[in-house]
Amino acid sequence: MKQFKLARDPQFVAKLRDVVGLYLDPPERAVVFSFDEKSQIQEFLAFLNRMVRTVTKGLAIHVILDNYATHQHAAVQRWLARHKRVQFHFIPTSASWLNLVERFFSELMERQIRRLAVTSVAQLITAITEYIDHHNAHPTPFVWTATVQQILQKVRKAHLTLATLH
Repeated sequence: MKQFKLARDPQFVAKLRDVVGLYLDPPERAVVFSFDEKSQIQEFLAFLNRMVRTVTKGLAIHVILDNYATHQHAAVQRWLARHKRVQFHFIPTSASWLNLVERFFSELMERQIRRLAVTSVAQLITAITEYIDHHNAHPTPFVWTATVQQILQKVRKAHLTLATLH
């Protein structure tokens, strides 16, 4: 990504180190997922259950989430307490650029939706489904390359630039 919003999260650096650490040096015997958390708790739990059933037993599961409140719901917290191999990690507030699933959504928008002309929701769903099917048939991983130090350097530069504008 070429740009990002300046986050004001007081835990920005700690969360940045946690998530970038997972991207650059994932734990052995583990898988890392990036989720775009939505508000429907029943759907979120169903997705988590499916994920746990699908991932090979013996592998730890690390889930990168945004700061939406779904994961704070009591039912999700109970679920997490029962599934010890699952660990949640959170991107800083206002730092969606750090969540790789957002990169996928950006590609979907740029490559399939932006200049698309449709006359119905069904056509839009078909276009999105076709893109996802093509992507899944020819997958390419998203590879994170920026280190925490590089990101913090850009953040410092952005703060300095903003300070000169005031």
